[in-house]
Amino acid sequence: MRSGSSNHFEVSSPRTLRMVVVSDEELLKRYSRWGVGCVFAFPALGGALFGYDIGATSYVITQLTNAKRSGVGWSGTVDGSSVLQGVITSGGVLGALFGAAVVFRIADQIGRRLEMIYGAYLYIVGAILEFLAGYFRVGLGLTCLLLGRIIYGVGCGFVMHAAPSYIAEMSPPSIRGTLVSLKEASIVVGIAVGYGVGFGLSKTKHGWQFTYGVSAPAALVLWFGATFLLPPSARWLALRGDTKAATESLAFVYTDKNAVRVAAAELRREDDDDDHETTDGGVYDGDDDSEAPPPVSSTRSQQQQEENDEEQPQKQRPPSLWEPRYRRALVAGLGVVLLQQFTGQPSVLYYASSIFEEAGIGAIASVFVGLFKLVATLGAVATVDKRGRRRLLFEGTGVMFVALVGLALAFAVVDTGGHDKGGGGISAGQGLIITLIFLYISGYQFGFGPCAWLLISEIFPLKVRGQAVALAVQANFAANLVVSLLFPVALDVLESSFGTKAALATLFALFAAVDLYSLLFIHTHVPETKGLTLEQIEAYWERHNNTDDKKKKKRPASADDDLDDFGRPDDTPLLAQQQ
Repeated sequence: MRSGSSNHFEVSSPRTLRMVVVSDEELLKRYSRWGVGCVFAFPALGGALFGYDIGATSYVITQLTNAKRSGVGWSGTVDGSSVLQGVITSGGVLGALFGAAVVFRIADQIGRRLEMIYGAYLYIVGAILEFLAGYFRVGLGLTCLLLGRIIYGVGCGFVMHAAPSYIAEMSPPSIRGTLVSLKEASIVVGIAVGYGVGFGLSKTKHGWQFTYGVSAPAALVLWFGATFLLPPSARWLALRGDTKAATESLAFVYTDKNAVRVAAAELRREDDDDDHETTDGGVYDGDDDSEAPPPVSSTRSQQQQEENDEEQPQKQRPPSLWEPRYRRALVAGLGVVLLQQFTGQPSVLYYASSIFEEAGIGAIASVFVGLFKLVATLGAVATVDKRGRRRLLFEGTGVMFVALVGLALAFAVVDTGGHDKGGGGISAGQGLIITLIFLYISGYQFGFGPCAWLLISEIFPLKVRGQAVALAVQANFAANLVVSLLFPVALDVLESSFGTKAALATLFALFAAVDLYSLLFIHTHVPETKGLTLEQIEAYWERHNNTDDKKKKKRPASADDDLDDFGRPDDTPLLAQQQ
């Protein structure tokens, strides 16, 4: 996209015919609340159903291992096999990994909206199978449950890829960060609701079936909204060459015809830039004697040519995600989602749960943790479009680092054991640990939690966004699974050699080291994207790639390089100018 913005003239007073200048940025703020609400609500519901499964499963396992409350004859089989319990718990994640792998292949063929529809189908089928499992004997019952877990997980893989991409591609730039971050908040809401429903039905016979089963009606709402209310993603339609349908899709979001024209022009300019193979973010290479092309809407002949181009079949080879020009965006996106997990989030919550269980408050404490995560996430949502993604990542990761160092030191020098008399409750040492854990959670939910999903939804170029986001989703689920599985194993190995306190101190010190590296990674690889259109972000990567060789000869590359290409002062620290 070309830097800068055009101005539009409007009549502010019919009597005096006084004209006012309206910038592109102001026009793009004229959006339909109904349209934007739908663009957010239904994908967010898909995220909430993913979170709900996480929260609900913790209570389902507890019930299934209780012969009286489970209501099934195969409760003893589940209770006697930790492997089976692990498979039931991780079945959703394994399914999500498979679903994300499938989406990697088909995302750009079927589009974000159809992904959500397929995900809703899978949610419904998976939830029904999980519910029906309680009415069968051991063999068929367990098979039905595990199949339902995997199918529901595949639906998670589809929806967790489609939801952030769809919201980012359809949202006005001024509120895109808020909406995508709210999608992360919807996951946390789902987790809290899952905890609440599970806790409410924990003492009810067959309660685990209804805990799983209630997600089916919610998934039906997702299917209805995605099928009958939402239009296909405008940017996906533009990628397919259907600019007329893309413009109609934008009209669902923007109330002003001029705003629709501006948003559509952004898409057409990007397509022109790709066709002409420009190298400077939409401006011709300086070595080329030809002049930069005029705006798309400047001549009728050019519009006619575009219409003719749309009718021509696309014969170019589809771009590969592994091409060098996409490497920097890929490193930034994958790095953020991997570090989101490798800084210890699953492990910290794992240990917190063990303390709560030892104190006899495990059930209600899980609900409280869910609510605390929600409040922290909403704090990030309220500020992400004002303070920026990069700043929130720095601040959140810094808080996590302080908490992890504190945890490592606490385990090394503080008595963290429970009360000797077995009366329950939390000791002073455990109270300190819990305080540091909640400090860690606040940092995570303020930084990595919402910002990782937001960044991967907006930093990848359109032509590979489907593949890139699918790969990032796979990496997220795989890293979560690896950390969740390896933490207990590593803890057991270190405990046998050095004792529990030394083992925990070592592991959390390791997480702190990874967290410290995360701060360096964010500084060197993650750009600020607040307030920019997706086309401007794509242009940033094009500029950066074009000047990389020159920068390497002078100094190490940083995410702050090339900012002057946007015409901003040298001391502007972020890609997006601070507002």
